[in-house]
Amino acid sequence: MRSARKHIGWAVRALPGGEVFRAVMNTLDSCDAQVAAVATWFDELGERHVLLPSTRRRDAPIELTALATCAA
Repeated sequence: MRSARKHIGWAVRALPGGEVFRAVMNTLDSCDAQVAAVATWFDELGERHVLLPSTRRRDAPIELTALATCAA
């Protein structure tokens, strides 16, 4: 989880609100919470910014199985 936090922090730090999200991400202590937070944050970011459109329908399930397994 720590490694995921580090990489996610690097990926989002230059995006609008990235530093705030990074601080929140650093408080999460489970893989499921991290995956959900990233999906929600990018969906909300896409709704606010024209250059980052949301690609997921609201009624579609989140399928992030590749990200769902983390090593501690």
